[in-house]
Parts: sequence; C-alpha cells; structure tokens
Amino acid sequence: MSADIISAFCYILANIPLPDPNGYKIATIIDPWIDNLYEHVFLNSDVNGPEIAQNIISVMVKQTADRGTASIMIHPHIWRKLLLNDAFVGIIIEEVVKEVLNKELSEES
Repeated sequence: MSADIISAFCYILANIPLPDPNGYKIATIIDPWIDNLYEHVFLNSDVNGPEIAQNIISVMVKQTADRGTASIMIHPHIWRKLLLNDAFVGIIIEEVVKEVLNKELSEES
C-alpha cells in the first residue's frame, strides 16, 4: 500500500503545473510515507520493492531537476529522509547521473 500511495503522490507532483502552491502541500503530505519507503517498499520482495523504490526516487530526481528553484519545496520533506538511508544513496546517485545525461542528450538534439 505504501508503494501505491507514494507512486500516486509522485504522479500528482509530476503533473501539477508550475508554479503551483499546492506542490508544497503535496510534499508535506508525502513526508510520512517517505519514512515507510525502505521498510514497506524497498525490503518487500513480494512487490519487487527495490525496483519500485528506484522508480519513485527517479520521479523525485526528475521533478527536482525540472522544477529548479521550486524544488526547494521538495528538499526538506523528501531528500533529507532519502539521503539518510544508506540503501538509497546509490540509487539517488544513479538517478541523478541518468537525469544529467538525459538533459545533455536532449540539449544536443
């Protein structure tokens, strides 16, 4: 259930227009669910937890990159908690590198 809820919030966050004052509210609402991401999603092999957790982190990285200064709204509620979990640090680095490469490739086209 945690994976579904976090994925739904990621979808909403990805689809609200910029700038939107509700973005901060969404980040605040998702805050407690981020606490559950490791224990109830990442470690859950029944639902392919590591892959789902990586997809969620990927959305967060993309939204932070796309929103620029508006990403400050995401930082205190999401990034701090994700970065404090050793299991997510490698995933975050991988997703940030992917996002940078995708942006560079799209700019070259």
